[in-house]
Amino acid sequence: MKEIRKTKEILLSKAVVDGDYVSISQEIYNTAINTLDTADTQVQTTQNELSKTKEILDTAEAGLKEIEVEAFNNYKLMANGLITETITHELHSIVNDKHMNNIAGNFEALKGYLYENCVSMYNNNLIPIKDQSDLLINKVENVADLYNFLEKTFIKKNSYNEYSCESLKLVINTISEKLGSELEKNKIKIETLNINQQWYMPKGVLLHVLYNLFMNSVYWIDIRQKRAIKEEAYLVENNKIIVEQESDTNILVYDTGIGVLKKMEYVLFDALQSGKENDGRGMGLYIVKKLLNSFKADIELLENTNEFGNRYIFSISVPAECIR
Repeated sequence: MKEIRKTKEILLSKAVVDGDYVSISQEIYNTAINTLDTADTQVQTTQNELSKTKEILDTAEAGLKEIEVEAFNNYKLMANGLITETITHELHSIVNDKHMNNIAGNFEALKGYLYENCVSMYNNNLIPIKDQSDLLINKVENVADLYNFLEKTFIKKNSYNEYSCESLKLVINTISEKLGSELEKNKIKIETLNINQQWYMPKGVLLHVLYNLFMNSVYWIDIRQKRAIKEEAYLVENNKIIVEQESDTNILVYDTGIGVLKKMEYVLFDALQSGKENDGRGMGLYIVKKLLNSFKADIELLENTNEFGNRYIFSISVPAECIR
């Protein structure tokens, strides 16, 4: 600005005005042109800087929005987790309630009395009540069993950053035992290849991650089996879930299901995205990825495709400091 004002003063003092014409020396002309060139360059530089600043501000605003959405999703997850834990805890307490201990004995007493005195009431009333009671108790016991299984993954006071040494093989065996009936029903075997590693990581994370992946495998193997009834192309001789150790810091998890649907390939780890139509909540793999990312581990879907043309191999990697 000083150069522009100085040039203006020179022009006002040195220029000769004659009607519509203004005469200046070559030296003054050159000075004016240089000043304008410099000003133009500075204006262009300023515009470029403003454009870059706007891009940075837009990126920062988008990042802030993403953080807000992420925080909101995390709050929802915590709320849902708290509700789930509370419900399962209450159902677990029902099983251990002292008043539940003698239900079978009470039914037997009624059975003996009614069988001798009123067979029709025994057949029409007591047996249906007994069947309904058995079903309810069985369901509650299953929830209680699930609570005991997943309790180690719950975040409790002063345990949010608790680490432990997790044996891959032991965790896989634990989940296999838990899913015993589901695996047996669908004739699925869990196969491990070269699994001998231990990882030092947040307590319960590996259990949560593999349990989620295995449950998804059971679901999609079942879907393939149902399709195989009508389409021979979906027939597979052996149903398997395979966990393969690629390196000290990496394992692969895959199965003989139909694989990941094309529409899910690039949104698989986003919140509220599910290929299970009405059967999925779309939060499982989102939570899995966030849990792993929390200590610089990760999960990704590899490019490899199966015989159905779908990507199907999940790669789980942990940082080197997790190796034990």
